[in-house]
Formats: sequence, structure tokens, C-alpha cells
Amino acid sequence: MRAAFFPMLNRRTFCGSALALPVSFKVKKKMPATIAMTFDTDVTTYTNALWDMAAKGIPGTFFADADRINGAGQPTRDNLLLMAMQGWEIGARVYGTLSGAEANMVSVMTNNRSVAFDRLKAAKDLMYAQGFAIKSIAASQRAWSMPLRGMAAQLFEGVRVADVTAWGGYPVDPLYVRAGGTSSWSGADTPASLRAQLDAVIAAGGVWYPVIHRVDNTGDPNYTIPVAVFADFTTYLKSKMDAGLVRAVTFQKSLAP
Repeated sequence: MRAAFFPMLNRRTFCGSALALPVSFKVKKKMPATIAMTFDTDVTTYTNALWDMAAKGIPGTFFADADRINGAGQPTRDNLLLMAMQGWEIGARVYGTLSGAEANMVSVMTNNRSVAFDRLKAAKDLMYAQGFAIKSIAASQRAWSMPLRGMAAQLFEGVRVADVTAWGGYPVDPLYVRAGGTSSWSGADTPASLRAQLDAVIAAGGVWYPVIHRVDNTGDPNYTIPVAVFADFTTYLKSKMDAGLVRAVTFQKSLAP
């Protein structure tokens, strides 16, 4: 039988060829989805959401009305301190007034640029007076603009707008966080619908900014999520966190992957 032919390789050629061969393949690991649970102004966040989330290791971000702390239906300073002690981020919801009525910042800006800046500055100063050096704000009525972004850059590091109902992704503009918003949680939400939304953001590898106003069994159904429905969602979220499919962080920490 004729011997098989193998080309002769000198030692240097063989070693160089061997070293050139790939010895392993690195597969890029998929980043988990991100959720930042955000709450606006209502004291029921403290009474009905904080401790449920704390027991499950889920942080939140609370945007207070800086000039209404300790008022009816609003958290006290002590409530906010306890939130912060549980790892929550404390920020402020920013709004102004026109003809004595609450107005969003775009309307205020259109009416008077100087007043708009004063309102942003007042939110920061009032929160600082309560003991909170805030870094983030939420735009009232999800109304924001590039001129306001420029103003906010002098004072803050993050602005939640969440006016685009499509999952966000990185990188984000921290002073105009638009994508990742959905309708404010309400009585129309169910355990199944909220679970489905979380499943969708996980599948997309996206970023979600739920906007939650009131967690209670009474109140305006357009802005109130029942306590049992809320607790069902946080339990489901915890299971996905434990599986490494999603990370739950504060708004500030959500600004980077």
C-alpha cells in the first residue's frame, strides 16, 4: 500500500501554524433587560409599595413634589428618608403654574424662559433643604423639550420623560429619557398584562420605565394600581431577576448598562 503523503513542516513553521489556530470561541453574553420602577408623588408608594419591594430586593425611584412634602396625600420627610435607607433614589417631579393652575414645563418655558429655569432650580433647592441632594427629575405630564434639556444640564444628571411607548436601549440621553415608557399603571392593568409587558421587554433586551402614581385599592382608576395586582407583578419581577433575565435598578443607575 502506498504511504499517505504528508508535507514536511519544519519546527518553526509547525509552531507558527499551531499558534495561529483558534483555541476557543467567545460568545458575547446577552445583557439582561433593565427595569427602573418610578413613582410620582403619592404617599401610597410609601405605605403600599416600599416594603413589598424591599422584601423582594427591588429598588425604586420616587419623584416628590418638592413644595408639597408633608402635605395631604404626600409623603413626609421621614417617609422619604426611610425610602432612601432602603436603597431608593429620591428625585423631584418638576412642574410650574400658569394663571394659578399647575402646568407642564414646556408650557411654562413657552410663557417665560426665566421662570422655567427658576422652577427647575427651586425643585433642586427645596429638596436639598429637606436633606436630599437630588440628581434626577421627572417631567410633569411627560412634556419636555431640548431647550429645557439645556437648562436641566446645569442642575441635574437625569430627566425621566418616558413619552415614547417603545422599549428603550443603550445609549440613552440621560437628560431626555424618552423611550421605555408605557401608560401610567391603572385599574385597567392586570397580573397577566403586566407580566406580558415584562416578558416583552426581556425578549427585546430593552429598558422599561414604568410610571406609577398610586398603589391602593381606592382612588382615580386611571392612575391607581390595586395593591394585589402590584404585589403579583413584583413577585414575578423577582423571579425574573433571580433567573438573571432582568436587572431592577434606580432611575439614575438605569442611565448606563
